[in-house]
Amino acid sequence: MKGVTGILITFILFLKVLFCVAQESNVEAVEIYDFVIISDPEDSFVNLREEPNIKGSVIEKLQNGKVMFAFEQEGNWLFVEESLTSGYIHKNLSKPITSLKKIELSSLTEKNAVFENENITVEITTKGFIKSEHSYKLDDSGYIELIDNKIPWGIDGELPRIEYSDISLKINGKTINLPKESFKDLYEPNLTSNSVYYDAERNNLYIVAYNSDGAGFYSLAFIIENKKYKERVLEIPF
Repeated sequence: MKGVTGILITFILFLKVLFCVAQESNVEAVEIYDFVIISDPEDSFVNLREEPNIKGSVIEKLQNGKVMFAFEQEGNWLFVEESLTSGYIHKNLSKPITSLKKIELSSLTEKNAVFENENITVEITTKGFIKSEHSYKLDDSGYIELIDNKIPWGIDGELPRIEYSDISLKINGKTINLPKESFKDLYEPNLTSNSVYYDAERNNLYIVAYNSDGAGFYSLAFIIENKKYKERVLEIPF
């Protein structure tokens, strides 16, 4: 009897898995367009799968803390991407950056934005683009292909109008300046679309922006980990 009971339990569990997979495969996708942080409280990594179900092949194992851009949600699954890596993760194994504590905007001018609370200050400064200070490479149609030997973000073949000048932070008295290389190729910053979030548990700061000249729209997240600049994540959200 025990053997029969075990077989029945296994069969029932198998049917439940098939039912869940079938349900997940027939759910309409909902647009998200948000940065998320990989976060599994019971493990150090999360499986990135080819399809939005637990039967999907594992493409890669994403380490906790990694930032991805979520395009859409299908049932309990998010379609995420970072650089050339994309696939599905279970939504419960990620945390939207927008769910973290927001550092409020305290002042805003045409070329300067300051975000601050009692322990953190973030200042973002922009400037007008000066053509003579840069080098260019044009494609066969005469459109800009490279600026300073880098692919430019935020434009669509035309000269930029605005660029980042400086991004500085002060966290609990320690001043941090983002390296120029982290934003040298980023153009048309829109200060009204910049936001700052703080993860007290990890002691991480995130600067999120959605920038564009109209056609060259891109999403951006700077990651500052334990008071040190770590990396940036860039994505074209469409």
